Amino acid sequence: MNLNSFIIHTTATISVIKTTNIPLSSTIVFCIILVVVQHSVYGLNWEDGARDIKWRMNCDFFGHDIDRISSTGNKCGSLCIASINCTHFRHAIDGYCYLKNAPPAILPTVTAEGVCGFVPWKFEPGRDHWNGARSGVKWLNDCDFFGHDIGRQPSSAELCGDVCLNNPDCTHFRHVGEFCYVKKASLSTPRTAVNGGICGYISSRNFDNINNKINTNITISTADSQEFYVLYIPQNIPLSSTIVFCIILVVLQQSVYGLNWEDGGSGSKWQLNCDFSGHDIDRISSTGNKCGSLCIASINCTHFRHAIDGYCYLKNAPLEIQPTFATKGMCGFVPWKFEPGRDHWNSARFGVKWLNDCDFVGHDIGREQSSAELCGDVCLNNPDCTHFRHDGEFCHVKKAPLSTPRTAVNGGMCGYISSRNFDNINNKMNTNLTISIADSQEFSATISVMKTTDLPAVCKFVFCAAILVIVQHQSANGLNWNNGGSGSKWQMNCDFSGQEIERIEATGDKCSDLCIASINCTHFHHASDGFCYLKNAPLEIHPTFAPDGACGFVPWKFEPGRDHWNVQSNGVKWLPHCDFVGHDIGQEPSIPDHCVDICLKNPECTHFRHDGEFCHVKKAPLTTLRTAVKNGFCGYISSRDFVH
Repeated sequence: MNLNSFIIHTTATISVIKTTNIPLSSTIVFCIILVVVQHSVYGLNWEDGARDIKWRMNCDFFGHDIDRISSTGNKCGSLCIASINCTHFRHAIDGYCYLKNAPPAILPTVTAEGVCGFVPWKFEPGRDHWNGARSGVKWLNDCDFFGHDIGRQPSSAELCGDVCLNNPDCTHFRHVGEFCYVKKASLSTPRTAVNGGICGYISSRNFDNINNKINTNITISTADSQEFYVLYIPQNIPLSSTIVFCIILVVLQQSVYGLNWEDGGSGSKWQLNCDFSGHDIDRISSTGNKCGSLCIASINCTHFRHAIDGYCYLKNAPLEIQPTFATKGMCGFVPWKFEPGRDHWNSARFGVKWLNDCDFVGHDIGREQSSAELCGDVCLNNPDCTHFRHDGEFCHVKKAPLSTPRTAVNGGMCGYISSRNFDNINNKMNTNLTISIADSQEFSATISVMKTTDLPAVCKFVFCAAILVIVQHQSANGLNWNNGGSGSKWQMNCDFSGQEIERIEATGDKCSDLCIASINCTHFHHASDGFCYLKNAPLEIHPTFAPDGACGFVPWKFEPGRDHWNVQSNGVKWLPHCDFVGHDIGQEPSIPDHCVDICLKNPECTHFRHDGEFCHVKKAPLTTLRTAVKNGFCGYISSRDFVH
């Protein structure tokens, strides 16, 4: 038997020769060799990480996820150790560490990117997960005992255990940033994995006093609200003491809108680790420090929540709503939004009103480069300007009715000139025109036109003829579309609103290729958030104006029986930006041009995918669906026998 060949096979499927005809002594020798040389999932082909973890590049333990935490790849093993139930982990290109609970015998699968690993000693019964220090201090990186805080003080992470030791009431602690949080909790309190900081407990402390308390739910009605409390009440104190305690609590309690909220910008309030569950009216990708500003900018927003997915969730909720505990993120509200008649706008000279993070979408009549501070002046200097928006580089001047609602957006500012005469704008009317054109379907448009009641009939006729000429050249599939790659069409500043089936982070020039790669995509939109939105819409749909980005469609996707693939003479079909997810039977480094030949030379290969570095050979049924992905290309050998 070739020993090297055997070692390779033991990481996958092992073929063993029957030993019924060889002496027992030979069989025993064979088993000993297997134990010594086989490279199992927990063998020498894994890299050694901190705290005896094992890791590898380009692998995953598919499924088995129990949590995900935004982190860098080098923190993923530590997060798995910190999570009580985690045994395996995977860090992906989306920036998340996926914590998993899987059996020890699970085998990893090959992936195009990322890293995976496991913690072997988590399968040892009774193994202490904690790092030990003097005086019974136990600690771990990247963990917390949520809640249970009884105080905090500035300190280094190294001294946080000592801070807890010096406080006779402290049983647990957590260090994050510049503060040590001292806590009082029962010994059975579970830790939670978090990104950053340390946590620990004092194993030598007496936990009996903590466990001698009970949780009591008490609802106390006050004159103007109803509050909810979870109290620790010792079992052995007299009833009269309990009553006094509750009275003091009513006097001193910090209500949801009291002093225990942090003050944010523009009169907003916020707290960490909370949410107003439900009540969502919008969500916008942003940083946490922008969330309050976005709520102020949104007309109907009263409450907000920033979550670990990077989105600010805008909410509309009653004033008396109570926050719920959340393990991550922050929440807040804007108290003055409940004051009737309160002006939401900041005021400047000459009747200029403005806000951060907003826009009056559309209505542009021009733009010029300026600073944000001077955008109001740019509008003031244009007698037709009533509204404005600064996007970070350009001041967009706009003409719109006073009733035009603002929209919350991430970045920039908007405003209007309250001293302007809006009567001339309101003297316009929106007219819906449906015009039949000889060589196309009907085209509907909403056009703002001046009232023409005082114009002679001949002027009205000429005006309508001009409209006809304009509309005639705005057909969705007409000459005003730019020609893109592979027969696609595109235009700037437009969208096919709604109709989304998927979104993929990509540059604008990749968007049409992604639509072609997606089986069901017919239309697309690339937005300023850096995502390509793939859409499925009817051919006759008309684009709407968008202040940024581009949109387009793939006309030939409406041709029945049209082959989407690029075809080579040897029966190979391929497309950019696609994959047949899974089905891998091997991979090897190659340049993109060689991937087809690699598949052709492997009689088992039916499909292939090149990710920019590796050629992945695959074996799959002919009916396997392709998926649009950000880069690389995929294809299949149409002449191959898919039956076997």
